[in-house]
Amino acid sequence: MQKEALLHELRVIGIRSVFLNLAAYLISVAVQGFTLSFAVGLLLGTLLLFADLLLLSRSVSRSVEHAGARPEMRMVSGYLLRLLLIGAVFLGATRISWINAAATVIPLIYPRLIYVGHACLHKNGEQL
Repeated sequence: MQKEALLHELRVIGIRSVFLNLAAYLISVAVQGFTLSFAVGLLLGTLLLFADLLLLSRSVSRSVEHAGARPEMRMVSGYLLRLLLIGAVFLGATRISWINAAATVIPLIYPRLIYVGHACLHKNGEQL
């Protein structure tokens, strides 16, 4: 059951991320023109988003499976690992000239936008 829920969430976020990436890229085109570095940054950020979500799922499932063995420490260590990954990717994006570092960070905001948008459009299970 847990694997199906994870796949469903990844599918929902993946499909909506495509549209949000297109919207972000079109906005960037209006501001700075066509740049490949922005598109590469969005792609890298989206891959980072999925890696972060997979690590979060792994951390939560390990904490639940081993509930008696200090689940707080497992969650904190998982959180620190995810922060380290985000920091390493962002540092790499700032060091590599053909990747736009700001575009790398943008997809990390997508889950918040997706879930808030879903909550605004679906009140009490009904679509507005």
